[in-house]
Amino acid sequence: MKTFTWKVQKDLTKEPRLNVKVVQFGDGYEQRQKTVLGTRVLSDFAFSMKARAATADTAFNFLMEHMGTEPFLWVPPNKTEAIKVVCDDFKYSQYDGINHQITGTFREVKN
Repeated sequence: MKTFTWKVQKDLTKEPRLNVKVVQFGDGYEQRQKTVLGTRVLSDFAFSMKARAATADTAFNFLMEHMGTEPFLWVPPNKTEAIKVVCDDFKYSQYDGINHQITGTFREVKN
């Protein structure tokens, strides 16, 4: 399995996916139940990276190669252990005359 090795901005957003099923009753009462087995909560990471055009192109090609379906490894900033993610939501733009930017979301997966 390949690893996404390019550095992303450290101010990324981590959003846990709690997978809660809510059943609402007519009297305003609601019942909540988790729909995931175990205690491990997967997260989504909204990321941004700025780099020179050649580096940004290589990172973009890596994401395109995986087409949002093939998982890959990624080490979040300030962490030492890689997690398995997919990236099916990303954009490539020119940041200024020299640097380019990739923004998107890494979704943590189990498989």
